Amino acid sequence: MLRTRTLQLPGLKTSVALERVFWQTIDALSEGEWQNWVREQIKHKPEDVGRAMYLRIKAHNAQVLLTHESEKKHGRSNS
Repeated sequence: MLRTRTLQLPGLKTSVALERVFWQTIDALSEGEWQNWVREQIKHKPEDVGRAMYLRIKAHNAQVLLTHESEKKHGRSNS
């Protein structure tokens, strides 16, 4: 199920609909400052990629990186 949040971008008020797991990931990555995190990510979004898809990819990639770094730190890496 999608959850929608409203965001103010320069000159544009918009909304983004993502699955709960992605919002939870973004909330954790941004330490509760999700609007700032989303604005920063969107600055680099290619025009031909949808906003929601781009945020899903960025959230997923950031979570994978954090997990990998944590596993390395604790000696649990498979690589």
